[in-house]
Amino acid sequence: MPSTPVIFAIANQKGGVGKTTTAVNLAASLAAAEMRTLLVDCDPQGNASSGVGVRRQNVERSLYEVLIGEAMQANALVTTGALSPKGTRLALKDGKFTITDGAFIELKELMGGWAVIRAKSLEEAIEWCKRFRKIIGNGESEIVQLFGPEDFASA
Repeated sequence: MPSTPVIFAIANQKGGVGKTTTAVNLAASLAAAEMRTLLVDCDPQGNASSGVGVRRQNVERSLYEVLIGEAMQANALVTTGALSPKGTRLALKDGKFTITDGAFIELKELMGGWAVIRAKSLEEAIEWCKRFRKIIGNGESEIVQLFGPEDFASA
């Protein structure tokens, strides 16, 4: 057994490439080899946890929920959510609408989830974004200013 901990991170921006399956199987193999093993499930869906027999209804809070709770307590969280991998596409061509149901993967890859944070400065927004990114893993995040009706009020 190694005297210092060994950390494995399984990360990829794309969905459906086997990150969770790889992590669960690696953790199970290490545990079967009688190595002390900790599997940390940072995904809000908790699929790695369910993959090792943890029932979602028995989990009080995920890492994601802890971070969201901190953002709410700081009165910084406005809203958060995620997109379903399936959706409906509406197109207009030559004056005719077409509606198509399906799994539009590029939409999921474009924006798998979001959080609207109330920040007093770009620096504060960056710090919140860094905290979210550490929870959800490698990838890119976009920080964009959101305008509300008060931003367009007549002077």
